Order: sequence, then C-alpha cells, then structure tokens
Amino acid sequence: MNFGIELEDYNFVIKLENCRLRIIGGNWGEFKVPFTNHMHSYYELHYVCGGQGTLITDALKMPLYKGCLYLLPPRTNHEQWSNHSDYLQEYYLAFEVTSMAEKDIIWSYLLSKGYYNDNQKVIEYFFDNITKESLGKQYGYLNMIYQNIQAIFITLIRSTAKLYNELSTPPGNMDDKRSMFIDLALIYESSTLTLSTLSNQLNLSTRQTQRFIQDKYGFSFSTLKLQSRLNHAAMLLSTTKQPLDEICAQIGYKNYSFFSRLFKQYYHMTPTNYRKSHNQQFI
Repeated sequence: MNFGIELEDYNFVIKLENCRLRIIGGNWGEFKVPFTNHMHSYYELHYVCGGQGTLITDALKMPLYKGCLYLLPPRTNHEQWSNHSDYLQEYYLAFEVTSMAEKDIIWSYLLSKGYYNDNQKVIEYFFDNITKESLGKQYGYLNMIYQNIQAIFITLIRSTAKLYNELSTPPGNMDDKRSMFIDLALIYESSTLTLSTLSNQLNLSTRQTQRFIQDKYGFSFSTLKLQSRLNHAAMLLSTTKQPLDEICAQIGYKNYSFFSRLFKQYYHMTPTNYRKSHNQQFI
C-alpha cells in the first residue's frame, strides 16, 4: 500500500480554480499504536481504507472505519486511536494553501472548519491509483499522480459545496426541497419506503420526519404511504390490464384479501369494481 515515491520530493502544486495547494507529503499508514494529542502546522487529509478507530479533536469525537474522509486544519489538536483487533489503515495527504480567492466561500468554509464524512469510498480509487502509478513508474506516472491528487480535492470540494448549500439554504426553501423529495419517494418507492430510510435521506431524525410530514401533509407517515400505495393501485387498475394479484404485489402487499379490504375502505368499492367503472378496456 505504501507509495513508491516520497511526495515531498516533488513539487506538486494543485490548481483548482480559485485555490492553489502545495503537497508537502503523503502516503499510507497503519496505526498499530495510538497517535496521542498533537497538532501540525499544515493541513492533513485522511482517508480510512481499512480497520477501525476513533478521531478525537477539541470539537468532536468521531468513529473511523473504511470510507471515512476527514480534513484537519493547521493547529488542530487531535488524536487517532486504533482498534487493537482491527488496526486502522489510512491514506493521507499533507498540504499547504499557497493562494485562495477571498470571495471563494466554499474553500474558505472547508479550510476553516475542516471536514468529516463517513461515506467517501470513491476517494479510495484515486489513492489506489496514486499507489499504482508511484510503484510502477511508467511513462507519464507523475502526470497521473497529479491528476489523481487533483481528483481527490475536486471530490472533497464538491462534497463540501453540497454540505454548505444544505446548511445555508433558507428554512423555507429547505422545506420545499424536502416536500418535493417526499413526493418523489412516495411515487417511486411507496412499496418499500420506510420511515427510517426516508429520515436518513432527508437528514432528519424519525421524530423530525414524522412532525414535518404531519405539518406539511396533515397525515402521519403511515397514512401518507398507504394513500400513495392505494393511489398507485388505482392508477394501474384504470390504465392497464395487469392482473389484480400482480398489482397487489407491485404496490408491496403479499395478501390480496388484505389489499382488497384496504382498497375498499379507501375507495368504497372493490378493486374489481373500480376497474370496471374506470377502465374503458373493461367496459
């Protein structure tokens, strides 16, 4: 996993629109002993590619496992502890910011606040490519290393921009976005959608999601989901020749009698009668 070159021996200056970064080091490491409280005069970007552990700073305590990506600004007190039965393995890059436009809000936010995300597995692809190129040293390998380092920072800044936009979106606009997301989820996922899944997608707790749905729609999640499934069944009954048992299964019910009873309670007629009265193909 170790790189075949020392990055500090090369003058990699990453140019990304309004920002210039100078890479001053980087490699792969395995934490067999804890890194107790310390700090650096430069930025450190870490990607966890294996094992488990914990990151501790003055502001947070976060679990570390495969897929986690975190950025530590200079002079940030931090500790990294490894699981003794599953040693933490990380790629890292150390860098300095040589120039940055003051108006670049996203970079300013990232470099001042740092970053932590537990779902950035795409980053591993770029680090693995750096390892492959630095070990192979084939024609153009330095260009390929540069491009992969650049791709890492592009992925990072895009993730930061998404986070920043979510945090800075006015509450009213965020509510509108969440309502639209719920509408689409109920259209395309009503047969399998759960409150827990929806809450994770909305970045809310289940209680917050329940309250949001009740405020916006006037119903509980379970009632809204039921209405969506039955509305979908009614659409299929009125526009297709699809067998009733297949429609029942398509909207997520295994028992046709149970589905038929729910449908009759909601539409005041059985699925068969609803089809006869609404589908021209059966009149």
